[in-house]
Amino acid sequence: AYTHANRYFVNHICKNVYSYDISSSYPTQQLTHPFPIKPFRWLEIKQRTAKARVTRVMQFIGLGYAVVGTYQFKNMRLKNHKEPIPYISLSRCNAMGNDDIELRLDNGRVLECAYMEISLTEIDLEIILNQYTFDYIDVLECMVAQKGMLPESYRKVIQDYYNRKTALKGDNTEDGKYMYVKSKNMLNAVYGMSATDPVHQDIFYDAGNYKVSSYEDFTQEELLKLLKNASFPYQWGVYTTAYARKQLQTAINLCGDKIGYCDTDSVKTIGDIDISK
Repeated sequence: AYTHANRYFVNHICKNVYSYDISSSYPTQQLTHPFPIKPFRWLEIKQRTAKARVTRVMQFIGLGYAVVGTYQFKNMRLKNHKEPIPYISLSRCNAMGNDDIELRLDNGRVLECAYMEISLTEIDLEIILNQYTFDYIDVLECMVAQKGMLPESYRKVIQDYYNRKTALKGDNTEDGKYMYVKSKNMLNAVYGMSATDPVHQDIFYDAGNYKVSSYEDFTQEELLKLLKNASFPYQWGVYTTAYARKQLQTAINLCGDKIGYCDTDSVKTIGDIDISK
């Protein structure tokens, strides 16, 4: 879930509130965008300077590759200090302050920090580069994969369940309501299968104490076997949510200072806006 409130409206009772949402956001992303369809491979980054390393990564992004990297930023801050919905969540990065620049947050979202280390898709990186400025950027590690549309058979299943759900919307008969809910559940389940972690944790109980397994408990061979036996490639789920955040961010930008709150696939505005774009 991607939820946040505009700090300038928090603790106020807001009137004249409008709501706009993206219809079936996750299925929409899976039908309309290219996804990583080839295995990721680690990109060798041997350039001597940070600028050269980042330039090499940007070249792959420019060529249309899926690019997942871990980045390092210094003296990071918002371009617009009154940004209503800062993008970066502290829970998704390692950020800290120092004697000169403190770590400033808005309910868990980063406003400013002296240092940050964060892993991003190229989609998230684009949003961050548009919203934040910084004195230094470097890429610590990176992997790339070719993109393409998801398999036609996969997309046909999404379209089928979406058509069923849409056709049944507004059918107030007992059967109609039941089949609408079932079709909606099945539509969401297609995305859910792509976002299911193929590596399941084991919990061991012993005389009231318990231990939770971690990735480090598996050998490389065991991890590869689990990944190969997954229902769908996990990166499809990762990129679905990344594309959904980008579409939501487009709506947030369109709302400007009128944005009151956002929640994954919807925005609440103080006063109406033209959302048609």
